[in-house]
Amino acid sequence: FNVKKPGESIIFCTEYCGTAHSNMTGKVIAHTPDEYQQWLEKQASGGSKPEDLEPAEWGQQLVQQNACTTCHSTDGSKMVGPTWKGVFNHDVQLSNGSTVTADEAYLRESILEPNAKIVNGYQPVMPAFKGQLNDEQINAIIEYLKTLK
Repeated sequence: FNVKKPGESIIFCTEYCGTAHSNMTGKVIAHTPDEYQQWLEKQASGGSKPEDLEPAEWGQQLVQQNACTTCHSTDGSKMVGPTWKGVFNHDVQLSNGSTVTADEAYLRESILEPNAKIVNGYQPVMPAFKGQLNDEQINAIIEYLKTLK
């Protein structure tokens, strides 16, 4: 992959992975060498929360940036992944027949190691975000999920 000039490009998923596959897009941003160095320094600092956002607002922004709503609905509708509507602190039926409460620990595990506990009726297709999101970002996403009643 060789970028000829700085700018943004939309990319599309090239691996068929489910019914919402055609909605899986991403954005590639090509920087000048100086801009890239600034970006690297910001990432090394942990991608801190923007000063003007509450944690739940930042979590909603992170959910959009990471295309989570490609597979997870916020309105209760069934998609590739379980809905997030009303999920926090409610019981979740797992594919092995057990039940778990969707507390902060469960949600964190589901983001970092999504195949550890599979929700009944869903396939283990979610990618792991371990190493892609830091603790502060995961906390913000969980705060956003708490708002979805």
